[in-house]
Amino acid sequence: MKVFVMKEGNKLQIGTIVDPFSLCNFTFNVRDHTGKVIYRIRSSCCQFALICPGCPGKSCRRVEFKVLNNQGQDVTVGVREGQGLVKNLVSDVD
Repeated sequence: MKVFVMKEGNKLQIGTIVDPFSLCNFTFNVRDHTGKVIYRIRSSCCQFALICPGCPGKSCRRVEFKVLNNQGQDVTVGVREGQGLVKNLVSDVD
């Protein structure tokens, strides 16, 4: 996926997000405009919210994504929280 920013009415590409194949985990590489990897985003597929998205408890609807710099050091953690089974089924929002 290409990432753009609007600057003074011009659309400039500032990088890309690439989804390399990983058998059991979610992985994304964030690249700058030269193609150099600047961040890696990782998440285990063994999180309860991914295995059982209909869980009614708030804590089991949470999926965490670790953001690492290109040296492999933790930068931050991104979180996605589901809305529950019924809302997830009828909603088209990710």
